[in-house]
Amino acid sequence: MHDDRLLLEVPEEKVTETAELIREALRTTHPGATINYDVVPRRPWQVPNGAGVAAAAGTHAEGRRPRTRAGYRLVDVFVMPGCRKTLASTGGELFRRYGIAVRDALTRAGVELRQQRYATFARLREEQKRPRWENGADVSYLNDAGVRVLWTDWAGSNGSNNGGREGGGANPGAPTATSHGRTM
Repeated sequence: MHDDRLLLEVPEEKVTETAELIREALRTTHPGATINYDVVPRRPWQVPNGAGVAAAAGTHAEGRRPRTRAGYRLVDVFVMPGCRKTLASTGGELFRRYGIAVRDALTRAGVELRQQRYATFARLREEQKRPRWENGADVSYLNDAGVRVLWTDWAGSNGSNNGGREGGGANPGAPTATSHGRTM
């Protein structure tokens, strides 16, 4: 995960006003909070001139085509690391008002790690432990005392790094538990 960046999927017609729309959403969700951020729209993806079948299939020299909905563009929002979570928490307001979606800005390694850990996340959700993704690929949940703690038992019962897929995963007492508060 990039601690200093959020990735937004913004309707094309609202790209130029993204900074002001974020400011309005912050006023609603966090009255009085002051967060400095820079908005950098990504160039629209285009099939390169003279491209062959591979380019038409959605790949180009810089890597794979970004997965965005038609009529939307990706926009990077750079923030101070301590303010990222506050800005991300405005995502619901941005989506309801303007159709702007907050997307994961994970590195490739972060995406792979999150995929490995998803089974544990899903199991905690089924157990109604209200899991959350923290710092990209870490999972926190509410323990029996109602305190948000980080999941630490990634080895499971057999010592493999399977994300708890084979049973195990009892996070014994969460000895390294930390509660999470809002950072502004």
